[in-house]
Amino acid sequence: MANSKLEKSLGLIRKKIDLIDDQMLSLLEERVSLVIDAENLKKNTSKGPFYRPDREKEIIRRLQSLNNSPLEDNKIRTIFQDIISACFSTAFEIKVAYLGPEGSFSEKAAKKHFGSSTNFVPCGSIREIIDSVEENSEYYGVLPIENSTEGLVNSTLDEIIESNLKICSEISIPINLSLISKKNIALSSIKTIYAHSQAFAQSQSWISKNIPKATKKDVTSNSQGVLQSKRTNYSAAIASTEAAKKYDMKVLKRNIQDYKNNKTRFIIVGNHDVSATQEDKTSISIITKNKSGALSDILEKFKDQKINLTNIQSRPTKKNNWEYMFFIELDGHTTDKNVDIALKKISRLSLNLKVLGSYPKGI
Repeated sequence: MANSKLEKSLGLIRKKIDLIDDQMLSLLEERVSLVIDAENLKKNTSKGPFYRPDREKEIIRRLQSLNNSPLEDNKIRTIFQDIISACFSTAFEIKVAYLGPEGSFSEKAAKKHFGSSTNFVPCGSIREIIDSVEENSEYYGVLPIENSTEGLVNSTLDEIIESNLKICSEISIPINLSLISKKNIALSSIKTIYAHSQAFAQSQSWISKNIPKATKKDVTSNSQGVLQSKRTNYSAAIASTEAAKKYDMKVLKRNIQDYKNNKTRFIIVGNHDVSATQEDKTSISIITKNKSGALSDILEKFKDQKINLTNIQSRPTKKNNWEYMFFIELDGHTTDKNVDIALKKISRLSLNLKVLGSYPKGI
């Protein structure tokens, strides 16, 4: 009797779930139809870019603010990012270049940001990603820009400053590093470790303590290191558990990063500017005049306009010896009145001011 009542109750719940699924499917059909209509209007009128990260962020932020379900906000984001991706890819195809091969953290960031329905293209270097995007208007690139423990990724920063691309958006993901090998071998047997320089830096204490005699070899990405290790006896790679599964490798040790709350921020680059969303940031590069107090004068203009600076780093310009540029990130959009005033004044004080992009803050 008890089982009969249980099955009856479960049957009623399942019928309700089926009804909701039917309604959701009908609404998805309506949504994708509207997306196609919108993209056709853009094609006919040449009205702006097809991919709108500002619009996507507004949609997800609005839905998260309305969320009263047991689902966490990050799950709401994942669900609707895939819905947006599926609808968008039906109407228009974009390609997203990332630092490959498959299984890299860059691929993970790309899929989280663009959704699984997007066409992803693995590249062998930061330069290759930038070239792909500069040469193809339908391409976007995903580049690692900053790690929470090791700071800015200088190779990305140098390349993006020299390019004509614009930063369109950003996303941060947790970085949990694992030691991976093609066989279950003792740590003492490992002679060579392959990893990206950032991965080595993020796990240097663990390596020094556990595999101090192993030779460290830099590779262009952690997933590339996995492939190298797969071809080399008595070796290991530092990468994600997803990469281990992808290439049929063994995980020797998990979470070897020195700091558990380890994250990397990625930027999305494209060929167009992005509209303001009220929750934006702007990235710029500045070459100051070679005089005393030049940087102080520039910082004063931000202070005058009550603009919060979230990041400031110096880098050699690589054009003239001992000449430096400053990479600065600030709250606000170039179309905001106070940001516009500050940048105009700073431009007159600088040898060169370049806006790398104004874009929505990561969710």
